[in-house]
Amino acid sequence: QYPPITTDQERTRYRLDFTADHDDYLKLYEEVTRLRNQFQQMKQEQKLKMANSEIPE
Repeated sequence: QYPPITTDQERTRYRLDFTADHDDYLKLYEEVTRLRNQFQQMKQEQKLKMANSEIPE
């Protein structure tokens, strides 16, 4: 996507592009991690409820 850097101006532009994209990436990564943790917690709760419902009273 990017040719070799040959000037300081290109270096600065590429660095700004990276920083902007990286900030977006970090925000999305945090959101995905939060959602993954929620699903894992719900899965554990479901397993516990299913195990408890199988115990005869």
